[in-house]
Amino acid sequence: MTFHNLAHHSRGPLRFAVVAAVGVSTLALAVGSASAKSATDIAVSPHRAHVGAVLRVTGNGGSDDPVYQRLCIQDRVGRHGVWHEITCTHERYWDGGSLSLRLRAAHRGTMQFRAVLFVRDNLRQRPQPGPESATVTVVIR
Repeated sequence: MTFHNLAHHSRGPLRFAVVAAVGVSTLALAVGSASAKSATDIAVSPHRAHVGAVLRVTGNGGSDDPVYQRLCIQDRVGRHGVWHEITCTHERYWDGGSLSLRLRAAHRGTMQFRAVLFVRDNLRQRPQPGPESATVTVVIR
């Protein structure tokens, strides 16, 4: 039976692998933290309502990019309809803003809501759609 004493083997390749892994992870963190961060969210209450009930819709959004931003709340009827803008904030530099509104449920069925952040830098004339929130579904009976 042969035993190998690992204490006498060279650890050079192991050290190189560990140093390389630490270097790559540090570089990934540096690149990730240098990129712009943006967030967009929406809240709708209640998620189930009767016709005529008031829905409270709030949306927030913004990016730390130095660009003009505008936050819009959109809705659609059903799960596959076309999105329509309900309202938007005024365009601001560095901040998309927040919106809070109350809507009356007029018809039975399913409605969906989302918030979309539109951004425009100095090179573009029209705002481009940026990050959008998750979709919130409301069932109206």
